[in-house]
Amino acid sequence: MLGTRLIMKHSGPRRSRADSPLRSVIVSLEARIFFFIVCCLLRPAAAQEPAISGTGEARLDIIDDVQRQPFLSQVGRLIDAMRYIGSPLAEADVESIYSAMELDDSAEATDAIQSILNTYCLLDVHINPESRIKVARGPAKAELVEQGWRSFLVRVHNEAGVTAKLEAGSRNALPVYEGRANLLSQADVNDRWLSVSTFDGRPLNLTLSGLNLEYRILQLYSRDSGKREGHFTFNVGQGTQDIGFRNDVYVLFDCLPAVEVTLGVIDHDGTPTTASFV
Repeated sequence: MLGTRLIMKHSGPRRSRADSPLRSVIVSLEARIFFFIVCCLLRPAAAQEPAISGTGEARLDIIDDVQRQPFLSQVGRLIDAMRYIGSPLAEADVESIYSAMELDDSAEATDAIQSILNTYCLLDVHINPESRIKVARGPAKAELVEQGWRSFLVRVHNEAGVTAKLEAGSRNALPVYEGRANLLSQADVNDRWLSVSTFDGRPLNLTLSGLNLEYRILQLYSRDSGKREGHFTFNVGQGTQDIGFRNDVYVLFDCLPAVEVTLGVIDHDGTPTTASFV
């Protein structure tokens, strides 16, 4: 999602209520239209920005023995969810997925869909038969934007058939303020540059389905621009992390700088005025 910095620009003397009629104190219709256009330009730009697909070195293997009907149902809802949150899959890939859904051979259909969706996966979560989790890097390009959100897919290979909620965390997403009794150093604040969220709303389910393969949505927000390394960990309940640091993965991101947008507000007669945007 596009990151923005809004800058209010005011020039000239400020007009008082006594110097102008009531309607001149209110932002003019032209200014309202201008602000509305700016919002429309910013939000659709983010809403229509395709999800980032793979240019990384990591490749994900195809999972065998995937049950066709529930898998295709989950994939259809995943496509709708990515559109809903403003990070749609590329239209060519969506068309290829729907074409694969029409194939007669179930294995061929699920394999073709996996090969497309895997390229959008930033991370790969494997839940073994003992419900232990390990995490690996996926092929999606690790690119974020300063003061903006980006959405990625996470592949979940669920050998244990777990139906709990998949929780994501990061030491870089810890709070930058923990109360006066526990003041953080500047180094700690600098390291907590990330926000992490999973999208579990409709049309997706809150928890894992128990299917041996499904895809979930991970949303990331960057406070900063430049190169930043992010730490990620996942769990489906206490004690499900794998041993030997296999539940931790580190990703080096390229965080693009935000776009500065300057808003100039004038009154109905073209003179400078003040305004409040809600």
